Amino acid sequence: MQAAERFVSSLLAAREEEEERREVRRRRRIDFIIAGNKERTRRCKDNLSVFLQRDVHSMSLVECNFLDSLGDVENWWDLISKHILEEKREREEAVKLQNHLKSMYLETTKRREETEQSSVVVNDERRLQELEEWCLAEERRTREEVIGEVMHRILAAVDECIGFTEKHALESDSWNTSLGRIALNAFIRKINMKTWTEEGRAHIAFKEIFNCHPFQMTCDAFVYLLHAIYNSLEPGLPHVNRFDLSRRPLFLMYGPKFSGKTVVSRNVAAELSLLSLSDRDLIQKALEAYRNERNGLPTLLTVEDSNALPVLSAYEERNKQNDEIAYYSEAHIEQVVVSFVRLSSWAEVGKTVEEALFRGESVDPFLIVQLMQLQMADTELNCDGILFDSTVRGLEQLRLLQSPISKRFHPFEGALRGFPACMEEVSLSSKLLLVQREGRPEASNTKSENRSRPPKKGVDLSALPPPVLPEVIRLELSEEEKEAIKLWEQQGQKHSLFPAVVRINCGTHEIFCRFAGLRVDKETNEIYHMLFDPPPPDRLPYVVNFDRVKSSTAQLHRVLLNERRNWEKMRRWMMSEGDGSEVLHEVDGERPLENIVFDVRHILQEAKNNYEAALRLYDAATAAKRREAYIEANIAEQEEAREAERKRLVALYTEFGASIPPELEPRPHWTPFYKMPDNLPEAFMRVFLAFRKHYESAYDWLGTAVEKLATVMLGHRCEAMGAFHRFWNQPDEKQEKLSRFVENYNRVLVELPGQTSCKEELHLLVDQLREELFRTLDTKWRETSAKTEQLTKKELFLDPWCVSVCNVGIAAVQAELERFLLTINLVAIYFGAVVNEPCMFEELDLEVIVLRTTAESVMEQTKGREKKTQSTKKTPRLEEISEKTFEDTFVEAIGKIVTAMENFVEKISSVIDAPVRTRENTKTSVVAVDNVRVLSVLNRCFPFAKSELAKAQERISCIKQFFLQIQREGEAYCARMKEDMISYAREKNFSQASAVNTAIYIIRNAIEEEKPLSPMHLGRDTFHTATAEKEMPRAQQLLSPQHLQMMEPSDEPKIHATLSSSRLVEIILAFRSVAPGYTLGHAEFFNIVRPDDYAGATASNLGRLKTQEEVFTSFDSLGCGFIDWREFVVHLLLWCAPAPEVGSDEDAENNFYFPEFSVENLLETRTELGLEAVTEDVFYDVPFFFDDCLNDDRLEAYVRALWMTFSTEEGLLEPLALLAFFCSDRQPIRGAQKAFYVFSREQDGKLTPEELDFAFHVQATNPRDMRFLDAFSPENIAMLYDGESLLAFQSVCERVIGRTMLNNTKAYQRKLFITDDIYVE
Repeated sequence: MQAAERFVSSLLAAREEEEERREVRRRRRIDFIIAGNKERTRRCKDNLSVFLQRDVHSMSLVECNFLDSLGDVENWWDLISKHILEEKREREEAVKLQNHLKSMYLETTKRREETEQSSVVVNDERRLQELEEWCLAEERRTREEVIGEVMHRILAAVDECIGFTEKHALESDSWNTSLGRIALNAFIRKINMKTWTEEGRAHIAFKEIFNCHPFQMTCDAFVYLLHAIYNSLEPGLPHVNRFDLSRRPLFLMYGPKFSGKTVVSRNVAAELSLLSLSDRDLIQKALEAYRNERNGLPTLLTVEDSNALPVLSAYEERNKQNDEIAYYSEAHIEQVVVSFVRLSSWAEVGKTVEEALFRGESVDPFLIVQLMQLQMADTELNCDGILFDSTVRGLEQLRLLQSPISKRFHPFEGALRGFPACMEEVSLSSKLLLVQREGRPEASNTKSENRSRPPKKGVDLSALPPPVLPEVIRLELSEEEKEAIKLWEQQGQKHSLFPAVVRINCGTHEIFCRFAGLRVDKETNEIYHMLFDPPPPDRLPYVVNFDRVKSSTAQLHRVLLNERRNWEKMRRWMMSEGDGSEVLHEVDGERPLENIVFDVRHILQEAKNNYEAALRLYDAATAAKRREAYIEANIAEQEEAREAERKRLVALYTEFGASIPPELEPRPHWTPFYKMPDNLPEAFMRVFLAFRKHYESAYDWLGTAVEKLATVMLGHRCEAMGAFHRFWNQPDEKQEKLSRFVENYNRVLVELPGQTSCKEELHLLVDQLREELFRTLDTKWRETSAKTEQLTKKELFLDPWCVSVCNVGIAAVQAELERFLLTINLVAIYFGAVVNEPCMFEELDLEVIVLRTTAESVMEQTKGREKKTQSTKKTPRLEEISEKTFEDTFVEAIGKIVTAMENFVEKISSVIDAPVRTRENTKTSVVAVDNVRVLSVLNRCFPFAKSELAKAQERISCIKQFFLQIQREGEAYCARMKEDMISYAREKNFSQASAVNTAIYIIRNAIEEEKPLSPMHLGRDTFHTATAEKEMPRAQQLLSPQHLQMMEPSDEPKIHATLSSSRLVEIILAFRSVAPGYTLGHAEFFNIVRPDDYAGATASNLGRLKTQEEVFTSFDSLGCGFIDWREFVVHLLLWCAPAPEVGSDEDAENNFYFPEFSVENLLETRTELGLEAVTEDVFYDVPFFFDDCLNDDRLEAYVRALWMTFSTEEGLLEPLALLAFFCSDRQPIRGAQKAFYVFSREQDGKLTPEELDFAFHVQATNPRDMRFLDAFSPENIAMLYDGESLLAFQSVCERVIGRTMLNNTKAYQRKLFITDDIYVE
């Protein structure tokens, strides 16, 4: 408003100033006119006075009238002049004012457009930032979910690997051995569930045995031969190159939208005489072609349309005599007309494009590619090249354009994978692979083609034609032609259709600035840009913003994103094709237009020059190859004519009985070296590939066998240790002897109290008891030692396992023997094919070597000698055979194979070195030497055999060391297993001795104090004294519903059918005495808990009651060997009784089943208890949700048991700790949901990180306190949920990893006292 007021005030001031100026000018003009009038009047008066004075007497009336009229005219003229001058002045002022107002309006309009442009840029950038933030958030969320799932799988796999190593005693240095590493890697591959190919498994075996690929251990000569054969099959140039598709250079311009590529393309095309075409231009050309052909005459698009024309009916053609000359059927006419009016290729594509546009669809990018191909095939264009402007949308279209000139692949691609590369240039013409001929054939040895006959009588031999044959003129290529062919073969490997692909790179900010500056003229539909192409001033009132509905910021951002992704794909693909570094160019599009055009013009000019040079080279090489083909055909024609003339002269001389002159004898073509057959390389590579597959399959089997052997070794340890522990945990006589002594002592103490002689006799009996108990320990120790020796006896497992290892190793050595033989045979095949003498070495005469155990060897030798009844030799004893270890036998077997290979090479050497007469009489199984060429083949094969033998020995040495190491590690593993058994038994024996000493000490103290003995439990390595005289737990046994020991009827309240309140109090007191920190061990649980304590959970149709071990395992969800006994007590109270089967009154009285607790029940109890610690009086007065299910006596027993369980030494009870154990549910995630609401301070299911940490670590055996992997640690929660201050149950479940964590947690999973197995008596 202030600006408007200032503007109005300035206008008013300007108007006042203008009026003042007008008034001054008006006054000046009036004064000037008045002065002029006065001057004229004065002059007129002077003139009149002069005239009057002069002609006063000569003036007539007419003159007087005329003078009067002149005065009137003068007055009117003065008045008219005055009005004209005033009107002119006002018009000039109006024009000035109009120009001023127009300039102000245009300036205001321009400022408005610039302000709007800046506002649009700001809004676009803001929306772009929001879009990018949303994309980043989505990407981060997706990444977090993926990372969470991957981390979960990784942690689960690590947990399984740790369990695997602990189970198989691989925690220390055992896993770092070859045996442990193989077993662990096999287990990892198993849990990863990855499908391995045969080649992949073979490479794993290669890595374990050789620490590299075995093909790296190949002799250099054979590697040279392989590369030479492989390179001889190298594909040449493609059949079609880019010059066959277009004789003009093709360039491609690429870039994001609004990057200015169209403007740059047109400018560069105009300067370089190129034809610039965009996709719009191609489509427009196709549509015009279709419409022109459609609107032309005749118009026939299909065969059916031909029926509408009368000229297409069948007719007869007749001459003047009306004789039929020809008959044209309808099919013939339709064929002629259709061929005449068939649409051109451009029109066909245009028809498809128009149909798509009429359907409202976009143009298929592959149609653009088809139009580009049609444009490239056009040879009538008057230009030096074609510049395509953004006609290629993605990698698929680029591949389609490149498909005619794609690279040719090797027919045996990857056959030499794993072999070392040759350091020198490989060629079949090297001395290593050439075979020299034996000598030049003599012409005298050639037999005549026809026998000469005696000359005929009367025939003049001198009349015969002279033996002169036409000379063969052998033309040769010029040096320039040879050089052209050579250069084209070296430099012609260009697979890119486009000599240059230029991308104009623009940043996102620049693109949006250009997008925001676009304007369109409402009248002319011209598009302007406020910065780069501003509209003319007179068109400013007619320009409006670009339609943002059709092209929004989000759409533009997605277009830019897709363009960058497509360009990256195209760039990577073109770089992989090999020509990307020379073809791809990027230009900064944020610079001024002149700089961009200069750079693009320079790039395209250089690419154009290179293309033209390559085109000239291609034309020269093509012409040279055509001339070379012509020369070869000409020479062949001349040789054929010469041979025909020679045969004619020979026949003529033979017919007349003349001798054949030497000039007419055939001249064989002779070369100093043998030539390799053309089909040899392919056959050679096929044989090699077949063996490679066989070789890898052999090592695939070997690797699998070694993994199975390692798995068997680890499984043997598990079985042996299991059998050892089962043997150790068998009950002994200590408890029976101790119980009998305690019973007798208590009876004696009542009858003879305080007598000295009685005490002395009791001490003697204690000494006897001590001796009996320690005698039992000694007997158990001896039995354990014998059991250990039995389980670790070599003949039972280790010897057969070592034999299997040796046999697998021998199989690996035999695979290397097969490789050695195939290598020599491949070399022999090559040289035999070169000299045209098939040659192949036979297999070695070597029996299959299989090792056996010592016992099997003795039995085999004994059976063999039983047949020889007259033999004087004795049967070898087992000790004599066992003197030779499996290691020695394995090394000896490998030595036999290596010796056979060495003898094989020595036989080849002996055959080569022997004289000719000796070779004729030598009988060898290796090779049969029939002629000189076979000897030449052997000479060429011998260096290969010798060097390959050294490499084979090196590979066999690696195999031997590997399997010997496996065997030794297996022996050490078994020895360590034996040591573990002995150390475990020794430690447990010490614990038993300590328990016995403790029991003897307690008994002696009771004797001295004259007190009765409480029942004592003396287990295998535990000791416990009961607080009351009750029967100690009996041996663990399976109970059925029919054998449950029901309690005798009494007034004491029952917890369930087999557990009284007093027994529960005894259990709780025992728990608190042995585990005040709530972590109860395995041994203490067995000493305190009896199966009768939870036998009330059984019913006739619910399954088998769990044993004590199974119950402990259920509550020990982490497998740490400890349980939180509070959880066990709560389960005894609430979830031990089964659901009732019938609804009778009697059943209702004996019903101990509690219905499922809801979240509302728990929240009501929490409200009554509060959040602070409560005292015993307050706790007994709090109403619980199960009050209605119990009578007063049972309710009092329940509340007392809960107080004894959860109260502290200070006499306080934490309500949240109690409620946490009430949240247990059959479904872990539902129990966690209850915990979220119970621990929430506002009872809305939202927990702070501190509350969440307390909720999942309330148990004494939580993973963090037990030193296990803690998924609900504060660090993990903060990392997974970005440090949120409140976490609701729903927000945790929204993520996959959150649901997985809640489903897998055992903190709130209810345990069962029965199994799913139905009990069968």
